[in-house]
Amino acid sequence: MDEIEKSIQNMAHNTIPVRVLELDKVQIIYLKCKNHYIFTLKQENKKLLIVAVLHERMDIINRVKNRL
Repeated sequence: MDEIEKSIQNMAHNTIPVRVLELDKVQIIYLKCKNHYIFTLKQENKKLLIVAVLHERMDIINRVKNRL
């Protein structure tokens, strides 16, 4: 399993510190893993919905906004 997959599993199990970003009144949970950012939404059933996995050199904010 690669590091991105491990990070997503850790996010789902709340075993890794994450950050919260609010865009358009939506709280996005995110984490940096090496050169990538993983963006997720917490759903009502407590599962994470992966919104995007983006490289740090991309226009991250606009790409995530377009996926909301």
